[in-house]
Amino acid sequence: MRMSTFWGRWVLANALGELSGLGMAALVAWTLVASQGVQQTLLQHILFALAMIAIGVFEGAVVGAAQVWALRPRLPELPWWLWVRATILGALAAWILGMLPSTIMAAGPESPGQPSAEPSVAVQYGLAALLGAIGGPVLAFFQWRVLRRYLARAGGWMLANAAAWALGMPLVFLAADAAGAGASRAIQVAAAVALLIAAGAVVGAVHGLWLVRRLRQAAPPPTGAATAALPSRLPT
Repeated sequence: MRMSTFWGRWVLANALGELSGLGMAALVAWTLVASQGVQQTLLQHILFALAMIAIGVFEGAVVGAAQVWALRPRLPELPWWLWVRATILGALAAWILGMLPSTIMAAGPESPGQPSAEPSVAVQYGLAALLGAIGGPVLAFFQWRVLRRYLARAGGWMLANAAAWALGMPLVFLAADAAGAGASRAIQVAAAVALLIAAGAVVGAVHGLWLVRRLRQAAPPPTGAATAALPSRLPT
């Protein structure tokens, strides 16, 4: 398989995997918020956080399976279950860290009559990029522990994920905003789906470029090239 074909396959796998995983998370979140209302008790906040963390298992399994499908032609020796398990563990860790701040804030004392000031749009998306840069290596850590067994100098995988999610996470936040925009439900859903696909594709495109580069460097030279070079190394 040509590297350009592999890269396109990887981007597609991540786009569809994140659409399924994050789409399910968005559906569960919307359902829970609609049933609980805006004002939530601490217990409801905790149950919401636990539900979203549980979704991390589903997201990790779906994304991991999609990535295995893309990786198989280039790394056939990599056991599929190791990669899927690593992706699930990474997703769980990322969701736990992601849900901690809001849950801790919900446990703090309330100040009635004083609504909290909402940060500007620029600040919100800047924080989303920062969250992605921090969460990307968390997602990738367990995958790196597997990848290093089959690919030399695999440490850059975590940096590649930091860059990928720093670009992808603002699109995830934008998808959440689109789902709550003042438009018809069909338009909201279509916009959210398109943005989730874009987020997964951007993430896959960025860390996929790192994968392509490492796989190309790790690939042995073509047989023909090695044979052609052989006479020059023989004594005359």
